[in-house]
Formats: sequence, C-alpha cells, structure tokens
Amino acid sequence: MDKDVFEIDKLKHSAADDCTTAVSDWRKQAESALSAGRAVPKSAEDLAADAKAASDAKAAKAAADAKAASDAAAAEAAADAKAASKAADTASAGASYYQMPKGLCPVDERIATRAECRDAHDALGLPRERDWAGSNGAFPGGCSTRPPLKKFATLIFNTLEPGKARGDMTSICKKASTPSAAAAAVKKAL
Repeated sequence: MDKDVFEIDKLKHSAADDCTTAVSDWRKQAESALSAGRAVPKSAEDLAADAKAASDAKAAKAAADAKAASDAAAAEAAADAKAASKAADTASAGASYYQMPKGLCPVDERIATRAECRDAHDALGLPRERDWAGSNGAFPGGCSTRPPLKKFATLIFNTLEPGKARGDMTSICKKASTPSAAAAAVKKAL
C-alpha cells in the first residue's frame, strides 16, 4: 500500500440512520412515560412556550405587587389624614388642653384637679395606664404626662406648685380664655 493512499471501509450505517433511530426511540420513550404517568421530555417549542409563560407570570406578579404597594401607600395616607382629622376635631371640639413643648404651664393655664388632668389626657389622646397624684418638688406642678414605662405612671398630678420641669415629663396645660395667650405661652416655652 502506498503511503499517500487511504482506503476507507464501507460504513455499516449513516447519520440519517442515527436520526431515524433516535426519533423512533424518543417517541417510544414518550409514549411509555405518558402511559406510566411520568413527565415527557419537552421539545424546544414547548420550552420556549414555558419560558414565555413564566415571563408573563413574572410581569403579572410585578404589576400586582406595584398595585398592592400603591394601595398600601393610599391606605397609609388615608390613615394619616384620619389621624390629622381626629386631632383637628379634638382641638376644635371644645378640647381646651395642650402639651407644653418644654417647661411648665403658665400659672393661669395650670390644671387644678386630678379629675381635670384625666380629662385632659383623654382629650389629647394620651395614655393614662397608671395615675400618680401627690406632692413632689421634682415633678412639674399640676398635670403632666410621660411615655409608658414598666413601673412608672403615665399621668402625673402634682399638687406642689410650681414644681420642676423635667425632660422625661411633658406639662399639660389648659388653654387660656384667649387663643393668643396660649400661643404666647408656647412661643415662650420654645
């Protein structure tokens, strides 16, 4: 045999034979899987359709999430408006009390009784889980409040006048007969 000449043996089968056999085998496997209740391998068209359906589902979920977020924001805004309306109603419905930003109430605007102190807390929507009444030079005179703490009162009525302003207690005052007097007291405290 010459070095430059190659001889090729005749092939026993061709690529077309492989494809025909593969398709036939795939059909048999699919029919067997269907009759046994198992999943059938998907074609490229089926996989593309599944991918589109998944993409459409993601888009629909994103739209629903955006609508839910918008609805939640609208509900929060409505709740804020309702709270502001309630505060305005309380202020305009004859509620004659206010909280001092800091300091003590002016003498003519101090609340004189424990019962009126309770009424003031209720009118302002303040908690009064525990009441304390007595005479203590370390507390603001008259009516005051503080945030709820485990063992301390939230409503404080001190009969000792003028008492002492504290950072953890807020004085509650009765509005003066003229609106400008109350505004001046708040400005003075600031």
